[in-house]
This record gives sequence, C-alpha cells and structure tokens, in this order.
Amino acid sequence: MSTPKGAGTGSFHADTSDSRQERLRKFLMRNLLVIVTAVVFVMTYLVLGGISSDRDADLASQRSEILSLKGELTMNEDQVHSARGEAVEEATGGMDLDHKESDDKAITALMRTALTWNGLSEYLDHRDEIMKTYGFAEDSQFMRVFMPGEKEGMQRTAPSGKTYTAFDKDMTSEFVSLNSSVTGVAGDVYSYFSVVEMRVASGSGAASSTAYVSLSYDMIDEKPGNLDAYTIPGGVERSG
Repeated sequence: MSTPKGAGTGSFHADTSDSRQERLRKFLMRNLLVIVTAVVFVMTYLVLGGISSDRDADLASQRSEILSLKGELTMNEDQVHSARGEAVEEATGGMDLDHKESDDKAITALMRTALTWNGLSEYLDHRDEIMKTYGFAEDSQFMRVFMPGEKEGMQRTAPSGKTYTAFDKDMTSEFVSLNSSVTGVAGDVYSYFSVVEMRVASGSGAASSTAYVSLSYDMIDEKPGNLDAYTIPGGVERSG
C-alpha cells in the first residue's frame, strides 16, 4: 500500500489531518533558515546600534572634556598673566606690566623710524616725519644732538663731549632692538632708561657694524617726553 503524500516520516509539508501543533512544527521546520537569519539580523542590528550609541556617548563626553580643559587652560593663562603683573607691580613699586608693554611699543616705533633709513635723503625724510608725528622742536635735544639736520652740519655729540661728523650720503642704518628699564613711576607717568641696538654701514653692500643708543625719557599717554638720546655713530671725529 502506498503512503499518502505529505504523510511520510520526516515530511515538513502540512497535511489536512495534522493537528494545529503539528502544522506549526512543520512550518517552523520549513522556514528554520529564514527565521534564524532574521533573528541573527535583528540581534546584530541591536548590538551594533548599542555599540554606536555607546560610541556617540563616549565622543560627546570626550568633546565636553576637551572644551572644559580648553576653558581651564585659558583661565590658567589669564591667571598666570595676572599673577606676573601683580608680582612686577609689587617689585617695582606699583608698575603695571601692560602699561610698560604699551610704552615699549610706542618708543620702539619712534626709534625704528629714527634708526632705519638708507642714505642721507631718507634720513632727512624720517627726521621730518618724527618732528611732525611727535611734535619735537628743532632745538630739542633729540633733534639737535641725536638727529641733527643739514643746518647743524650733520654732527652728533657723544656723552663724552666729543663731536663726530655724521655720515656720508650713502650711509645706511637699521634698528635692531630696544631694552628698557623703569626708573620711576608717578601715577600714569613712567620714566625709563633704555639701550637701543642698531647696525650701521658706510654704504649699500658695505660691511655693517653694531652701535648703541642710550635713551632717557618719560612716557605720558604713550608719547615720549623729556627725551634725551646719545650715540656714537659712524663717522670721523673732528680734530678741532
């Protein structure tokens, strides 16, 4: 006798005579691979989603920590600057560090103009510019002794009292640096003594040599007053 279709042992096809439980068992067995694949996919999605969520949370936490550290660094830099300024004020009888830095920038701008030129013509142009910008009188020590004009024969007088001829028309000069020291504080008026380094040469392409300028001055609203300047420039000392 032949076995009815679908009723053989191990068959996963549903038969009309199968109970509900048997039909469910056969359905699950027929679609086992699909079901397992779906379960694996769902679990993988959930796991990866959890990992991604954790990673996003970690990155957000790290960004927050970085921003916090940047804020602390800025605050610490401000505190260091403030502490340094307070230490300088205490050591110098109330000198404000920012005030001195502003004064140094102003006097450096003046001396850079006074000491950086190429030849006599440019020197005289810078001389006129300084007189107009800073209001220095022709007979002031700075203009008469340190930056003399053509009427004075381009002579300069050293602190020793010796007089030097200035320079020939091809002489060049270059500002190098300025180092200042506070000698007095009276409210907002600071007094200074500074040493300026410069390089001079007898002409374009000639070997240059180092010279120094000494300055004493007051700074009032970032403008120099009572300015005295001395140097020994290139040139030949007069014998008479």
